[in-house]
Amino acid sequence: WKIRPGQFPKGWLVFAPLPASRDLPPVQLVLPTSQGDIAIDLTQIEAERLKVETRKVGPRDCIAIVRIQGSLNVINLQHLMNTLIQVSQQGATQLILSFGPRAELNDELIQEWLLDGREDSDNPRMRFLPSWSGLFQSAVVVDLPGQLDETGAMLSASESEAIRSVTRELIPRLDAATLRRELREGHPDFRNAIMYDHGDLVAQIQPDLIFERLNDPMSPSSLRIALIRALRSMADPRAREVLERSVKERTRDEAAEALRSLNLSPLPKARELAIALARDPLVKKRIGLPLILRTVCT
Repeated sequence: WKIRPGQFPKGWLVFAPLPASRDLPPVQLVLPTSQGDIAIDLTQIEAERLKVETRKVGPRDCIAIVRIQGSLNVINLQHLMNTLIQVSQQGATQLILSFGPRAELNDELIQEWLLDGREDSDNPRMRFLPSWSGLFQSAVVVDLPGQLDETGAMLSASESEAIRSVTRELIPRLDAATLRRELREGHPDFRNAIMYDHGDLVAQIQPDLIFERLNDPMSPSSLRIALIRALRSMADPRAREVLERSVKERTRDEAAEALRSLNLSPLPKARELAIALARDPLVKKRIGLPLILRTVCT
């Protein structure tokens, strides 16, 4: 196969024989020319094409977020594996493997390896792919290319959603001191994950943070609803005032959640206030009578 000057041929390259091993050896292409051989290190080139980035969040950086911005293939899969081993050795116990908007993955076997390889290392289809069984306690894959259904336990549509998923497993194993420290100093994504699903805990150990994030205009509505829900378990008298104001001033869904929290609050006269607000014509107009009835009567 000769390449003339100025030509750009395309074709398949077959490397054989390869050792029957899970670790792919370095792959090099040697092109003989009139000026001598040119050696092309395909392993290095493909590793650079992977464009992998890492960051860590959570207590003692136990959640590793490994983001792929480039193309994942059978040659640079070992480079990804080395990255996973490295973050595991550095103390990460939970993995979020995220694909960026320009990431590429066109190999069905690698896709299967990502979803099943952590648990099913004995699958004969994967006998020549790296084994990552036992590296992490849990793993979530974000925006897997070609995967339309993201409802599986290992799949997620966003990194923030994935952080929430792994945080649910972590929280029961964290003591109150660690939770306080993370809520005060931790990464914003991890703090949000705690408040989304464990707002009642936050309301007990750090109530001021609930009020702060509830008044933050940058907090998404879904987080504000979670914070309003957390107020129903708070013994702080300020919760009643905040809930009343939320019923009168916030969006329909947030107001309805505030009315429900006020109705379920253990604070003195909170239920009476909820009933009075439910009768207010302005509140009826903002929330709607059917939703009010479901909120106060359940």
